[in-house]
Amino acid sequence: MGNKASSSSTRTVSPAVKSFLDPLERLSHVERIRHLLDVGKKCVTEPPYTAPATDVPAVELLQMLSSSGVHYHRLMATFALRGAAEKLVHTNDNAVMVSMKDICYTLLNDSCKDIQVNCLRPAVYLSTADELQKILSELPVCLLDDFCHVLLKKRPAEAQPLLDAFLPRTTASRRRWVLAKYASETVLEATPAVKEGVLYWPPLALHQLTVAQPNWVTSHFTALAAQTPADALHPLPLRTALRTVMLALGDGDRKEQLQKGLALVQAELPRSATCKKEINEVLRVYVKKAPVALDAVEYVVANKAVYHGLVSLSFSRAGWKVLVTRLDLVAELVKMDALPELFDWGFFHLPKEVRRFLYQNYRPKMLNSADNMIPINLIEHLPDEADRHTEARHAWAQPALKTDPYEHMGCLSLLPFDEAKEKEKNTLPTPNQNTDSAWRTCYPALLVCSRPSTATCSTVCSAKTSKTPFRKR
Repeated sequence: MGNKASSSSTRTVSPAVKSFLDPLERLSHVERIRHLLDVGKKCVTEPPYTAPATDVPAVELLQMLSSSGVHYHRLMATFALRGAAEKLVHTNDNAVMVSMKDICYTLLNDSCKDIQVNCLRPAVYLSTADELQKILSELPVCLLDDFCHVLLKKRPAEAQPLLDAFLPRTTASRRRWVLAKYASETVLEATPAVKEGVLYWPPLALHQLTVAQPNWVTSHFTALAAQTPADALHPLPLRTALRTVMLALGDGDRKEQLQKGLALVQAELPRSATCKKEINEVLRVYVKKAPVALDAVEYVVANKAVYHGLVSLSFSRAGWKVLVTRLDLVAELVKMDALPELFDWGFFHLPKEVRRFLYQNYRPKMLNSADNMIPINLIEHLPDEADRHTEARHAWAQPALKTDPYEHMGCLSLLPFDEAKEKEKNTLPTPNQNTDSAWRTCYPALLVCSRPSTATCSTVCSAKTSKTPFRKR
């Protein structure tokens, strides 16, 4: 788009530029921007406007700033340019328009990205249709997405036909990846480079296209998948692309888009994923989305012959609230070994109904194979107090519990107050005994248990869960 401004300019600061910028140093950043926007607007509304603190016309001063070798000067010029461009939309002052266009294109060719970004909106305001086409073809690809977004927002009537006409003529792949997100579905279908080449696009480009054009991408890949013979795996490029599309459709929160993605999963996932990692990567996205979580679980359970031993799922709190109404599905997932983390990391985040259901029906899965007891971190989250007491007494009888002070104290915290106090008397060493430091730090906590109370000593015996030694106060 031309030579870089910084490479063809000098760092010599003219007296007019210095006089104009010095007062700005005493302003805050926001006040400085407002002042420069006002200067730009007055260039249009009050021509010929003289820049404050100087005797130089403001337009001429902006030209000096835009061609300066100092980054700060060019950055300040972008703010004034924006103010002028917003006013020029509503006027036909050709003299000022020509000057501002020169300033705009000079700054748009700058080597610094922050300056180029600030010029995108003025370029949209000031450019004709032919000039916009030139910008689309020459603007760096890293700025093209932002430019198209501003173009559609500020000039929607002209932008869509312009983008639709420009996409088929684009030969650069990276530029096509960006422009395809903003083209209409008719143009995408009629452009061979998009219709036939999208199968081989990089995952990120295909992901972004799916988010921007979910209807076209879904229908296009459904048609491609239909070409594969029934009960046969899709070709490798199509398998990879289909999984990318499924993940992209599950990336948002719009129910319609999630339903499209889940329908594609139900139809094509068995023929698109060949290993456990690929299957779980897709399914985990949908079971965590509350609008389709129940449908996703029903699909997995309905195809348990295919997915048994292959799926490893985890649900958000919102997902578990939905599953409360279908505990039969939870039971099937447990039978399929699809919830392995549930019994390893605790289920404090589950609704009470689910915790009670798991304990009553799947207690053997909670047991440690080494000591045949439910871990303390699971016992403390059982919803019923009677169950907590029963399991704590069972754990207390295990020899392994006596060797770990934190497990020991955690178990006491789950028992009734009087029972915990009695058991503590017979097992806990006194501070005067030469014993392990962990026991000595835990001992002062149970001194509180000598005070009458109707509650258990869980408030003072939390060493197991906190892993923090108790200290005397």
